[in-house]
Amino acid sequence: VERAWDLWNEMQQAGVTPTTVTANALLSATARSFRKAADAHTLFAQMPALGIARDVVSYNAALLACSHTGDVRQARSYMAHMLGAG
Repeated sequence: VERAWDLWNEMQQAGVTPTTVTANALLSATARSFRKAADAHTLFAQMPALGIARDVVSYNAALLACSHTGDVRQARSYMAHMLGAG
């Protein structure tokens, strides 16, 4: 997971604009790591500010991170936002 974050940062330093696919790859890897699951919440929150659209993969990874961190309140918030977004 650390290498994935390194690549993310290197891409941005090189001027490569992140896409939903690249963000989801990092989000999914981070969400699967019990030690780094909280970082998935941070990335998920930053996506709109970076101009990155969230999709079903994004929400799935965010919900997985919630299951690893035990954050039921955040999971409910994600679900409500996802349902509202259609």
